[in-house]
Order: sequence, then C-alpha cells, then structure tokens
Amino acid sequence: MTWYYADGSKQVGPLTEVEFDNLVQSGVIRDDTLVWREGLPQWQPCRQVRAAQPAAAPPVGLVCRECGKFFLPDEVVQFGAVWVCGGCKPVYVQKLREGASPGAGSFGTASIESVLARDYDVEIGGTISKARKLYKSRFGSILGATLLILLIETACGSIPFGIGVVAQMILSGPLMGGLLFVVVRHVRGEAPPVGDVFSGFKKNFANLMLTKIVTSLLVGLCFVPGIILLVIGFITAAVSHSRDGFSSLPDFQFPALAIAGVVLLGLGLLGALYLGLCWMFTLPLVADKCMPFWPAMELSRKVVSKHWWATFGLMFVTWLLVVVGIVVCIIAFIIGMQLWSTFGSTGHWLLGILGVLTGIAGVLYTIFAVPFLYVVQMSLYEKTLGDLAPQGR
Repeated sequence: MTWYYADGSKQVGPLTEVEFDNLVQSGVIRDDTLVWREGLPQWQPCRQVRAAQPAAAPPVGLVCRECGKFFLPDEVVQFGAVWVCGGCKPVYVQKLREGASPGAGSFGTASIESVLARDYDVEIGGTISKARKLYKSRFGSILGATLLILLIETACGSIPFGIGVVAQMILSGPLMGGLLFVVVRHVRGEAPPVGDVFSGFKKNFANLMLTKIVTSLLVGLCFVPGIILLVIGFITAAVSHSRDGFSSLPDFQFPALAIAGVVLLGLGLLGALYLGLCWMFTLPLVADKCMPFWPAMELSRKVVSKHWWATFGLMFVTWLLVVVGIVVCIIAFIIGMQLWSTFGSTGHWLLGILGVLTGIAGVLYTIFAVPFLYVVQMSLYEKTLGDLAPQGR
C-alpha cells in the first residue's frame, strides 16, 4: 500500500506504509494534513484516515545490518554487535575476510523521499559540545586516522613533474571518503580500526574519486569569469602600451576590467562557498551509503539547503575556534622571534624562547584541531542522514 500527502501545494509520494508511519510519528504529517491512498474516494485529513483503519503492529524481530529487514532470532547470525540474515551472510563473511571489522558499514531504513520530506534543526552549541566530548573520548583514534590521511595526501602532492597533482585527483576522494567513514562510525559509537580509512579503495572507489573531481571542478568554475576578465584586462593594458600601432586604445579599459574581474572573483568566492557547503555530505553519502556520486551531490544539496545559513553558522563557528587559536599562536611566535633577534637583554631572550614555544604550541594546536572539524561535520551528517537506508553494495 502506497501513500501520498499534501505539503502546501506539493504532492509528496509514493510512500510505503513504514515511511508514512515514520512521518506521522515525527510530526511531519499532522492530523490536519491531507493524505490519500488507493481505495480512498478523495483526499482526507490524516486523522480521519488513521481512525478508520486498525493500528498496524510494529515490526518485531532483529534487523539485518546488510539489508535492513526484520527477522526472527533463529533467522539471523550475530557478528559482534550486529545481526545478519541468512541471505546476507555470505556477502558479510566475504567482507570480513577482506578486512572489514564486525559491525562495519552503514545501517538505516529511511528512504530518500522520507529524508527529504522531514525537517531537522541545527543546534550550533549543542552540536559543538557533543562533538567535543566525542573527540575527547576518542582522541587518539580520530587524530591518528586524520594524520595518516593528511600525510599521504601531502606526500602525493609533493611528487614532482605534475605526477603529484594527478595522484591527488585520483586518491583524494577515496582517502577523504575513508576518513569521514571512520569518523562517522566513531560518532555512532563503533570502534573502527585506523586501517579502515582505506575502505574507500575497497568499496565505491570510482564514485569517491569522481565525487572529489567533479565537486572540485564545479567549485573552481565559480572563479573562471573573474580570472578571464583580469587576464583580458592585463592583455588590453599591454596592447595599449605597445609600439605596434595599438596605443590609441583607451587607458581606462584596464582599471575597469580589473575592477569587474575583482567583483566577479568576489561573487565566485560566494558561489564556491555556497556549493562547497551544499556538497559537504557528498563524500560520506558515497562512502557510507554507497550512493553514486551525482545522486549523492543532489541529496546533500537538498538537505543542506533546508538550513544553509544555520549549517554555515555551525561550520563557521567551528572553523573560527580552530583559526583563532592558530592565529594567536602565529602572532605570538612572530613577536617572540623578533624579540629573540634583538637579543638585547635577558628579558628579550626569555620572551624569544616563549615565542618559539608558543609557535610550537600553535603547530600542535593545528594538528589537534583539524580533526575536530570532521567530527562536527559527521555529527551533523549522522543527525540528518544517518538513518538513510544503504543505496547499494
């Protein structure tokens, strides 16, 4: 049986019975919401339809980690803290043989339609507070996974002759997807090994690679118009001052084009910021829910767009907490080095030592703070999309 409901002037559906019940329980579908299913003569308020049908018994049994369906206890096998049905057992056992840990993977029963139909709230203070507690309790594991990925990306980028750029384009998506997958599993209370950051090379490698390449290119295109205008401005200025007969070109063209180019670059920065934030859940959707890259980009954009400004506020505050500490340490380090260079007195020498120590503290603060950004990001992802059913295997 499939259901439909009216959301303002829009018709939402079809929805399964379970999806419909979830929306009723979450308050998305209210008593006065108009609903319809096959067999009803017309659209009716939800209260009338629900009162006319017997209450459905909630599903009973254990949930299979692989397919998300309910089974009786004698129809499933326990692996660690999860259950797997007989039909999914061979696939799950093969994953364990390939290096996955018991309980690894995604779980959820919500459809894409139900995820898009419901609303959510972004609590800046609450999210940061919970993320801080989680990071503190799992500091070593999350820091180790982050440092491992960042070191590999840095090493790839340092390869000369353009090879490093190509390597980063190919490897960045799977590496970052694996890192975010590990972080979200920590958010869920699991204890994945650090080696699981390489899961992106075993699962959905092509889509993770394409996710990073496509999103980076589209974000980069935001800056192209401004760059083109600036280049044209420089060429115009060069031609107008040449000696081959083009010196009659008006000199004001370069300033005008330069100003227009700077304005377009500013607009491009805003566009890049908007798109980058909209696609912040794309990599985890591909790595965690096995989605193809383009549907994952669209789902992330639609979910984030519901509360773009609140999401921006959350990530900006988190970023600010990290950057302010780094800037303070850098300034103290520079001042300390200047005082040390004078070496005019013991006081200056001691302040110089203090500046160097502060600079070292700034480096350590940066190393420790960067993973916190991922913890906050994945905490919001788990809240909004964590119960989405896996879209592929």
